[in-house]
Amino acid sequence: MTVPIQSFSDLRRALVKSAEQRVRREAARWKRARSKAKFVCVTGSSGKSTTSTLLAHILNLHRPTASQTISNTFPWLQRAVRKLPADLAFAVFETGIAKKGDMDPITGLLQPDMAIVTLVTNEHYSSFRGRQGVAEEKGKLVAAVRPGGCAILNADDDQVIAMAALTEQKVITFSRHKAEADYLILPRRPGPEGLTLEIKGHGRNLELQTGFLAEHFWVPTAAAAIAALELGVPDELVVEGVATFPGLFGRFYMMSTRRGPQFILDTTKAPWDTLITAIESFGRLDSPRRKRIILGHIADYRGNPRPKYREACQVALRNADEVVLVGDNQRHAQVSEEVTAAGAFKAIRSVGETAEYLRRTATPDDLIFLKSSSNLHLERLALDWDHSVRCWEQECGMAGSCKGCGLFSHPFSEHPQLRKAKKRLSVPAVLSRLSIAQQRPRS
Repeated sequence: MTVPIQSFSDLRRALVKSAEQRVRREAARWKRARSKAKFVCVTGSSGKSTTSTLLAHILNLHRPTASQTISNTFPWLQRAVRKLPADLAFAVFETGIAKKGDMDPITGLLQPDMAIVTLVTNEHYSSFRGRQGVAEEKGKLVAAVRPGGCAILNADDDQVIAMAALTEQKVITFSRHKAEADYLILPRRPGPEGLTLEIKGHGRNLELQTGFLAEHFWVPTAAAAIAALELGVPDELVVEGVATFPGLFGRFYMMSTRRGPQFILDTTKAPWDTLITAIESFGRLDSPRRKRIILGHIADYRGNPRPKYREACQVALRNADEVVLVGDNQRHAQVSEEVTAAGAFKAIRSVGETAEYLRRTATPDDLIFLKSSSNLHLERLALDWDHSVRCWEQECGMAGSCKGCGLFSHPFSEHPQLRKAKKRLSVPAVLSRLSIAQQRPRS
């Protein structure tokens, strides 16, 4: 958003800001041009955070590696490039887009030696109007692979495998079903220890034991493992890296509490294309505990929300002993009075009221699945069992998780002041104040 210039001070601030942006941009370009590290860039509608974080974890066992994940837009990526150490072997970047044109500055800066694409779904529908639009934008990453580099593509996704035509560099494919793919992936349903999968290809036959609880994590696991193998990581380090990866908070993440139930947090996003898969994965978990699903907001769908919420609630009821729908979409659920009266379904308007309900009814024998878009921050329902959560704003507008924010133990009304105080105490701010103090003339 452009701020109107109404005074000389506004003009001065605008000119200073523009100059700072140019300096940052040129510093990042300079750093990229002189870096000897292999730049690995990951994109996809789903699985890119897990793929990039897992890959960085594996590569670090082999040689020095830096990564920028989760915060995946151009300003964050540019900042990460500027701060790269000189002695790196690998740099892993998660690249995210929200509208047409977002990938252009990213590829112009990063110039990937390796591009990895996981899946293409109906994300950001208002911008892309379907999978084809998403694929066209994400495909720019594959087209930007530098000479001598390679692209790693999921051959089971028609939009992803079509990207092979966008590059003249080497293309490595993986698949569960296509024998012609470079790597064949054979996942086995997750057991008590997590998902196991076998990777066959290029003369290798690796069995990987993961800590992931759901079968759909075969895509990021395979993509990360194959990328590591292609980058020269020994087989045994790939096996070790996959086995020791702790997972990502908020992405089908198991969280135990000291005095209450177990939770599975899938609270980062809830796109319609993968929602049913996530709910059914929870239902398939082999657990003696009572299964409860807390369902929040659904995202990335076209048309009327009513059939989406109705189907989601019906699938959830088939996969849990109780379903709680949180938020302002209760009218779309259309659950029968008989099911509601039997105690299998409950609609609660706010996250705070849901927390109170769980405090009254949850037991250590419960396994509770929290599934929603990030705007509701349902992870607070789990954090509340071991911490004193006092921030129950329905939609605070903050990106990222409550764990990353760290202010959930304070009322939302106090957050602006606490952020200001935190900023004043940051290392750059303290150094700046010290520098100013040193420059002052002594009396």
